Amino acid sequence: MRWVSHLKFHLVVFFIIVDCITHCCVSPHTQDDAEKIKTAVDEALDWLQDNPDADTEELEEKLKEVQDVCSPIISAAYGAAGGDGEDDEDLGSHDEL
Repeated sequence: MRWVSHLKFHLVVFFIIVDCITHCCVSPHTQDDAEKIKTAVDEALDWLQDNPDADTEELEEKLKEVQDVCSPIISAAYGAAGGDGEDDEDLGSHDEL
């Protein structure tokens, strides 16, 4: 039972973080995507409140549902912003500091 409570806490935190990132980083051309994320997160949070006795399997399934909606949108936005990581400078190789 303790594991389920721990998992619920992490789900709520994940959902809230995704929702906050969407609100802070959305540009006008991605408003539809922001709404999809907001809807998925809101529905998941409502589901968590309505299903306090959900087991680990149900919680993991709900997390996957939200990830299936959010991950492609966030990945596309990150890629469009040039966040593919290929041009990132390796800061660990500098001795100036």
